[in-house]
Amino acid sequence: MRLVGGTVYALQVPFVESFRHSAGARVWSDSVVVRVEDEAGTEGFGEGVPRPYVTGETVEVGLTAEGRGLALGRALASFPVALLETAP
Repeated sequence: MRLVGGTVYALQVPFVESFRHSAGARVWSDSVVVRVEDEAGTEGFGEGVPRPYVTGETVEVGLTAEGRGLALGRALASFPVALLETAP
């Protein structure tokens, strides 16, 4: 199997109710979603939820070519990035 395409998305999903914890307040969840396609046309999806206060990772780093190459494999480093935000 060889990957031939894909897209990396930044997704921000608002919570129905905000909440607070020791690291701060949260009103949405930030995710990095990846769509890949192989040479047979099969698509797959994956999600990462970077949390700077837990792992030091951020969505912004995940969207850079370097971050995508390190976290997702070198084949994804050249895939386009799309920024998505859900409607409130």
